Amino acid sequence: MKRRLLGSTVAIAIACVAILGVPLALLARHQVYASTRDRLQEQAASIATGLEDKLDAGQPVNLTRFAQLMPQRRIVVTSPDGTSVAAGPAIHRSAMSARVDVADYRITVRTDGEPIEHRADVVTLLVAGIGALAILAAVSLALWQSRRLAGPVGDLAARADRLGRGQFAGEPLATGVPEIDHVSLVLERSARQIGTFIELQRHFASDAAHQLRTPLTSIGLHLDELSQVGDEAARQEADDALAQVTRLDDVITSLLARARGDSAEPEILDLGDIATEGSTAWDHVLSRAGRRLERTIEPQVHVLARREHVLGVISSLLDNAVSHGRGGVTLKVGRRREAAELAVSDEGDGVSADLLPAIFDRQVSGRHGTGIGLALAHSLAAAEGGTLSVERPSLFVLRLPLVDPS
Repeated sequence: MKRRLLGSTVAIAIACVAILGVPLALLARHQVYASTRDRLQEQAASIATGLEDKLDAGQPVNLTRFAQLMPQRRIVVTSPDGTSVAAGPAIHRSAMSARVDVADYRITVRTDGEPIEHRADVVTLLVAGIGALAILAAVSLALWQSRRLAGPVGDLAARADRLGRGQFAGEPLATGVPEIDHVSLVLERSARQIGTFIELQRHFASDAAHQLRTPLTSIGLHLDELSQVGDEAARQEADDALAQVTRLDDVITSLLARARGDSAEPEILDLGDIATEGSTAWDHVLSRAGRRLERTIEPQVHVLARREHVLGVISSLLDNAVSHGRGGVTLKVGRRREAAELAVSDEGDGVSADLLPAIFDRQVSGRHGTGIGLALAHSLAAAEGGTLSVERPSLFVLRLPLVDPS
């Protein structure tokens, strides 16, 4: 900011000096020469007035008195027959002159041009010096203004950075710059509003998690009892359901931690193992609908991510394929360049062209869904440094950075 402000101020100062100073310097030089010519013309006219009577009478001309009055001038009186009388120092260099005609005589007054040129140069340098002083004053003003603004703007940026890190408490800045003080006041007011909203959101997440866990605990106890009785098929179904209840409890814990901003640290995961784990329950769901789930798993595809977040993405993609797709569902895990890929596709028509640009926006759904599943999956993928995209209308691809488990 300091450099930009200094550079712009100096550029404006130079432009103003150039626009005003150059014409002023030319005008000053012209004025020096013009005043000299006018002075010579006045002196020539004065000599003509003093000699007019003698010239009319044909008397001899004596220029001694005029030469004494004008010591730096060369005075020449030329008669009609071409003879001339001169007085004053001889001038051999560039000269300026003025002429007056009286009684058929020509009176010429000359002066050395070098002092006039020197005086013109002095005036030009004076104008240039004033311009340089103006530029120096502009630079000083720019430095003072940049220091006056850069400090408060830096404090404002630091306050905004603290707000981004979740530090919502703070006092408005008092910098003496009304615009910055107003922005600071608005920022602090917004910080308080955001802090209140986030606190309400965290309370809601805690309450929702508590309210969900209570019936989940009851369901888990009933499923545990069912797994102890009945035939083998019933016990297997109860065990599978109990495993899903346990996983759902883990998902609630993960989402609650994410809402609070204290989610678990990422760990090295085998994406194929996570895909198998997260898709097992969907075998039964698809088989009851007369559909099938096929897996193509490349081994040793490792990523650094949070387990529950990856499982959440897989669950959302498979739920989308079950709810909005048709036919068989394919789950593939593999490598592509420097990324690990997890792809879910089905045999349906997929996402319509009008919904495709906003498919990951909340409240956007192809049928009667909530529009939350794919939006949540997209945000979970982003939280792990990955991407979730639609490659074809019925193909969703999760990409995460590959890692070396060693």
